[in-house]
Amino acid sequence: MTPFLQLSLALAIIIAFAKAGGYISYRIGQPSVLGELMVGILLGPSVLNFLHLPLFSDEHLPEVIHMFAEIGVMLLMFIAD
Repeated sequence: MTPFLQLSLALAIIIAFAKAGGYISYRIGQPSVLGELMVGILLGPSVLNFLHLPLFSDEHLPEVIHMFAEIGVMLLMFIAD
């Protein structure tokens, strides 16, 4: 599998679980950002790298996901009220 497909699959998994975490957080009366952040912390590059799945064999994948996470934090700070 190409590195681009590995990255796309990893990001799709993280985004899907983050949205589900945001929905669950919203349903229990908390801001959805809280659930999304919790899932992002739990499912971030450390868990995807820890599982050592053959789908995620690219050695640069954790670094790229970490860079996207940093960009996401910067964007979140810019839109915070």
